[in-house]
Amino acid sequence: MNTEQAIANLISYATVEQVDTERELVRVRRGDVLTDWLSWLSVFSGQMIDWCSPSVGEQGILLAPSGVLENATFLRGLPTGIYKRPNNGEAGYKVRFKNGDTVTHNGSDMEVVVSGTFTVKAGGEIVLQSPSTINNNAPTTKMSANTVVGGGLAVNGAGEGGGSSVIHGDFNVVGTIANNSINIGSTHTHSGVQGGGSNTGTPT
Repeated sequence: MNTEQAIANLISYATVEQVDTERELVRVRRGDVLTDWLSWLSVFSGQMIDWCSPSVGEQGILLAPSGVLENATFLRGLPTGIYKRPNNGEAGYKVRFKNGDTVTHNGSDMEVVVSGTFTVKAGGEIVLQSPSTINNNAPTTKMSANTVVGGGLAVNGAGEGGGSSVIHGDFNVVGTIANNSINIGSTHTHSGVQGGGSNTGTPT
């Protein structure tokens, strides 16, 4: 290989033609030349590491130290007509996955939008913490596990149930139960109590 060819090999455009995700290698085409299996550059490759394999047809830059293609590395990420950018150039951050789902950050007020189903799985505890309020805005919220409420509980609904609650099963309250501020629990008393078959008055 002469000096002119070595210089031409240093930096060149290339397109992914084959991907080996098991070995984390790609073969790219530069003009008429199909390279051997090469590594690709990742954002992180130390104690913090990311994984996102290139796609066939993805374009990038081939970096070949000393002009030797066998030692080259593929720098991915150039725009291509095959894969359109998902955000049409507006400010912010957006990722589109192979199945079409997207994750979007608007770039200003920390709003993250997920277009598909969003599942969180953790090997330990999941903690949601806010100095003000955590809002859960959905038509229905389902909880299939035991639930412990450490603070007060207010039901202010205005839908078909009008804020009503239905409990199926035993319901045990430790403390006072009140209806419109009147005690109706185990310690409540009644007015107008008479012997015989008379009904009692309302709770006092």
